[in-house]
Amino acid sequence: MSTYARSVITAIVFAGSLGAQSQFVHKDASNADMATFSTGPGEIRGPVGVGTISVRELERPLEGKGLRLLQKARELLARGERERGLEQLRVAMGDQIAEPYALAMLGNEHLRAGDYDSAIRELQTSLQLLPGQAGTHSNLALALGVRQRNEEALIEARKALQLDPGRAKARFVIGQILLQMGRAKEAEFHLKLAAVDLPGARALLTKYFNPEAQSR
Repeated sequence: MSTYARSVITAIVFAGSLGAQSQFVHKDASNADMATFSTGPGEIRGPVGVGTISVRELERPLEGKGLRLLQKARELLARGERERGLEQLRVAMGDQIAEPYALAMLGNEHLRAGDYDSAIRELQTSLQLLPGQAGTHSNLALALGVRQRNEEALIEARKALQLDPGRAKARFVIGQILLQMGRAKEAEFHLKLAAVDLPGARALLTKYFNPEAQSR
């Protein structure tokens, strides 16, 4: 990973709940910010944000020890105590109810660190245990896209959008994957919809579909 990419990732990961801020930012219904990745046709360079599971989300399905472990892990990660936070997530994985959430958060941490293969593994396992989590599908799409596994990434991003039709960041991910696949017209459609909420989508539209505006 380049120094620039790593600095961007570090700067955005824990803004908000477990979310991120960058040139590609969206705040979803769960109050967890999430950024996607920068891309051009034929090249996804890497994700610049992770973290779609907020403590507020966790309060609904979890209580007691599992919730406390995940909250503690979040606090440690937010303070930059990564190793202790990861260890806390591993402890949380011993709680059957908390396990899929801990796996999703661990996958997000791997995504932030640029360990995309580990991110894919953890996020896939999380979805096997707890299907139908739009944010986890969206993050999995990011990791798959970075690995050039475009068809799989597109499936995951579309699942996220199907589960949450208002999730602008899922459309943004779809648009970027389609750009990478050279399907510019389809990409433009999704990016225009995402651009209503996401500055990054507007920037991408300007860069690849209205380059004259960028040079002004």
